[in-house]
Amino acid sequence: MNGPGDRQGLRFALELIFLGGLAAALAVAEARGIVIAGVMLAGWVLVAGIEWASWRDRPHFDSGLPPRWNTSTRELPPPLTVEQRTTGYPEARRDEALTWIAPPDAERPSDWPGTRGEGV
Repeated sequence: MNGPGDRQGLRFALELIFLGGLAAALAVAEARGIVIAGVMLAGWVLVAGIEWASWRDRPHFDSGLPPRWNTSTRELPPPLTVEQRTTGYPEARRDEALTWIAPPDAERPSDWPGTRGEGV
């Protein structure tokens, strides 16, 4: 199988071999410490640039590219028509109590509709 994971693993292995070979070559050349650090930093920047370039064309968060959606190739069934049989609100059942919403200026429960002014 040659999936994206195989290519990433191969690229990672090649990057490791490159950086390891670079370090080995610098060690064999008996370069000074500052030169080794500078060349290894340049090698790391090169590897990071390759990684960045390989991720630019893949959709991911904040890449600016839309995500790839797995969509079905099936045809959708035709839409069904829905007919409305009744209009208006459904009738209240007899066993339900009426619900009152207090007006904004009602400060006491005795001001609410349906309380007949009894103090509660």
